[in-house]
Amino acid sequence: MRLLGLVLALLTGGCSTTAFEFPQSQGAQRWIHERASFYGEVLVETAPRGSTEQPAKLIVSTSPTDIRFKTRDDRIIPLEQVRQIVVVRRGLSAAQGALLGAAIGIVVGATVGYSRNLDPYEASMDCTIICSHHDAAVWSGAMYGTLGLLLGAGVGALVGNRDILTLK
Repeated sequence: MRLLGLVLALLTGGCSTTAFEFPQSQGAQRWIHERASFYGEVLVETAPRGSTEQPAKLIVSTSPTDIRFKTRDDRIIPLEQVRQIVVVRRGLSAAQGALLGAAIGIVVGATVGYSRNLDPYEASMDCTIICSHHDAAVWSGAMYGTLGLLLGAGVGALVGNRDILTLK
């Protein structure tokens, strides 16, 4: 049960939400400049609430208080009309997924290696690579860990790490 809780905590740790009362506040503008200007994928939800998110890019303007977004259909959305900004970071999420997948794969592989029966050749004195349960655990851990690393990186890149700014 503790393992399940740890896995759920790690999986949900990739999303953070920040809320500001006014879009013109210094904290909101700093959040936008730090995150939205650096990462390429930004989703913007405009007023009224419940409207769909639109992919947009941050337009860096001459004034730090004049922040606007440009959608794919070349519409300009001023910050005053934005209710929520979601910044998706796929590289960070791929790295987190790779680490989590590798860790799970190594644990599962080592468990499988220790618990499996050795073949008669592996138990004999003529064995070459896997000669004991420890060797089997190491090899299985390496194989499952590599598979977990690749799968975790792929899933993490697909899901993405999301930073959410909610403007009230």
